Amino acid sequence: MPFAWPAYLTLAQELGARSGDEAALRSAMSRAYYAAYNLAVVKLRVLRIPVDEQLPAHEKVWTAFISHSDMTCHAIGVLGDRLKRSRRNADYEDTIRNMVSETAQALHIARTVVGHLQTLSLPSA
Repeated sequence: MPFAWPAYLTLAQELGARSGDEAALRSAMSRAYYAAYNLAVVKLRVLRIPVDEQLPAHEKVWTAFISHSDMTCHAIGVLGDRLKRSRRNADYEDTIRNMVSETAQALHIARTVVGHLQTLSLPSA
């Protein structure tokens, strides 16, 4: 049975509630990103949206959505790319200013992306 990627978002929200725990907040941003990213990968496959195979994996996913003519797809791509930057900071930067607000913002973006992905259906070509 395939993994239910929204479970990562649920975990991210639980971790994000631990405002005094920097490791939990960093993990929240990372899990939120991967919930959105993996759902996006599945949605690209299901909707048969073409991707540029020359790009790195994460860039390939968000660029495919950004490049699509559908406004919701475009928004998913823009927000997903923004979320990717938050995740990268959480995973690699020694210092993050305003950690609590950055985490809250990442969780909000992830909820938005996941919501769009879960309801996205495109007309048949």
